[in-house]
Amino acid sequence: LADTIPCATRSLQGSDPSQWAMTNVQLLTFFNYIRSTPEYEAAKQARGYVSLYDVNSLFVIPWSKGFGCGMALLMNAHAPLQAQVMISHAWAEDVEELVSSLSSWASRLQRLWDCDRVPLWCCTFAQYQPEDGAGPSLQHQLSLDPFKSVIHSKPKHGM
Repeated sequence: LADTIPCATRSLQGSDPSQWAMTNVQLLTFFNYIRSTPEYEAAKQARGYVSLYDVNSLFVIPWSKGFGCGMALLMNAHAPLQAQVMISHAWAEDVEELVSSLSSWASRLQRLWDCDRVPLWCCTFAQYQPEDGAGPSLQHQLSLDPFKSVIHSKPKHGM
């Protein structure tokens, strides 16, 4: 499957952080799916909540390993998306609280979420996490100063 990712998309993972986005619907679909898995349930039972560290190690890394692109670019490999919203979060927070916060924010900005193509930038999904040599290292991606890059791209709907 890795050979189905366009070369331009793989190159993009090492060059333009503002285009490492996924839609709001993709993010919510991802969270809804992982909540139904035994891995998620086991992590929640162990600590009482699931953090983005857990999401990264249990889902993001295994699912993106070998592809050379983060989850956001994998989901949009043939049409990468320019970030219109930047999500700032804590890796140790409860992902259900993050999703709840996003849903609350969305309800206040209903016009924004009427469309399923609102590209969000969230580092857990934007950056290639596996560190397996198939894509850029985290160090290389961080050298691109992705947070600054996305902020300076002036996302249409802010942070």
